[in-house]
Amino acid sequence: TAMKQKSRTASSPMVPCAPPQERSGLSTGWGRKMDDKVGTTVFARNPGSPAGVAKLFYNNTAGAQAMAGNDYSYSNSFRDYAGGIFRTGLRNHRGAALSAYQSGGNLICIGEDGQRYSVELENLSGNRLEFVVTVDGLDVLTGQPGSLSHRGYVLDPGERREIKGWRTSVNEVAAFKFGSVAGGYASEKTGDTRNVGVIGCAVFAERGTTPRPYSGTDTYRRLRADPFVAAPEGSGFATPPSH
Repeated sequence: TAMKQKSRTASSPMVPCAPPQERSGLSTGWGRKMDDKVGTTVFARNPGSPAGVAKLFYNNTAGAQAMAGNDYSYSNSFRDYAGGIFRTGLRNHRGAALSAYQSGGNLICIGEDGQRYSVELENLSGNRLEFVVTVDGLDVLTGQPGSLSHRGYVLDPGERREIKGWRTSVNEVAAFKFGSVAGGYASEKTGDTRNVGVIGCAVFAERGTTPRPYSGTDTYRRLRADPFVAAPEGSGFATPPSH
């Protein structure tokens, strides 16, 4: 009986894999060194969870619009958190608050490529608070992955502080600077870009205290100012001050 030769199917030619596509949008890079001195202090936390946590997203204009979707309001990046005991937001290098979209409970700040920025913290309570801050998932003090166990910046009642960059020593920081995802600090340091575009702020109360909004801060007073404080009176004109 004649043997039938088995047919062979030709293998497909080898095709080189396409390189992974770079992520679009912004991340935060390692900018120029800036003077920013800090000291140390003793701060014992209340046990348990933070007194409050803030989360802000950021991207360029096109990316922020895509993240916000169709249902959003236009505002700025500053909000009070944890019942009004602290406030945080982003400012550009000129000191102006970054604009933002408010959408579905998320605050999406709008940055620009190459722009330096800072994270502003304000203690609105009558007690000291400790602020642990992360950018792109990395702790701003250590450059390590963010953790609630890390230590942070301690602010006195009514104190306001700008976090201008990644801390390199007690005297300097490397400025926060918006840039590409591939050129960001998270990508260059860890190779992990999963958490780019988010800024976190966890706030801890000091042991034995229960922080409440502090009526002595200028922010508190201004936000509660009354534009019409007097009972109706007769009409008249303004007169010079008595002294």
